[in-house]
Amino acid sequence: GYALGVGEVKLTGMVRPDRKMLTYFVDFTKAVQTRRLTMGVADGRVEADGETIYHVKDMKVALSES
Repeated sequence: GYALGVGEVKLTGMVRPDRKMLTYFVDFTKAVQTRRLTMGVADGRVEADGETIYHVKDMKVALSES
């Protein structure tokens, strides 16, 4: 797929060389299908060593099977 847009982004930290583990979370909230494309909408966050450093609401992505 490819990115279509995002609603809200909050950056509260940084990815630094001393971080041991990055964890990505994506929670799909809905899928919308039209004649031309299927769009997924999701919220997500990135944690660095258990601390949330990025939070995103209403990410929109075009979905495809290939």
